[in-house]
Formats: sequence, structure tokens, C-alpha cells
Amino acid sequence: MKAVNITLVFDGKAEAAFTFYKSIFGGEFSNVSRMKDIPGGPPMAAEESEKILHMAYPVSNSILMGMDMPKGRMELNKGNNFMVTLDTSSEEETTRFFLTALPKVVSL
Repeated sequence: MKAVNITLVFDGKAEAAFTFYKSIFGGEFSNVSRMKDIPGGPPMAAEESEKILHMAYPVSNSILMGMDMPKGRMELNKGNNFMVTLDTSSEEETTRFFLTALPKVVSL
């Protein structure tokens, strides 16, 4: 496996949080996209358009990613404000993880 990456979901504070992380760890963001950058995106208020669509920050061998939840979408609560992504090395590794984990997740 190449990496386990985490995406943190914020309610409008992704940029502030990632700026804080950068002040601690150093380095640079590898990507910053705002809601206004969505090609053909819907009209939105100026404040909403400046929210973070996707932000990527390399830390060691992983990438910490972040985003702001768009207005009108699901409410953020502890436990639903993050995602884990496995960056596998091959299709075979992906298939093995999927076939091993899926029956266990479905039975939860």
C-alpha cells in the first residue's frame, strides 16, 4: 500500500485549519480549489464561492485533504466529518482489500 490518506470535512473553516497545520508542519499545499472553481457550477453567494472544494497537504508519505461542506448539504457531526482513502499499489491489492473488507463492513 502506498498510503492511507484522510479527508477532513469542515463547516467553512477548512482553509483556517489547514493554514494552522501548515504553521506546525511546514511545507506547501499541493492543491487548493474553491467552490467557485467548479466548472459550470451553480450560482452561489460570494461567501459560499470562497469555501474550500478541495485542499491537499502532503505530510510525510500521506496527504491530508480537506473540504468545506456546501451549504444545504448534510449537517456535520462528530463521526461524519472525515473520510479515509487507501492508496493502493496495484489493482490486485485493491481487489484483495475490497474482497476482504466488504463482507466485514456489510455485517456491521
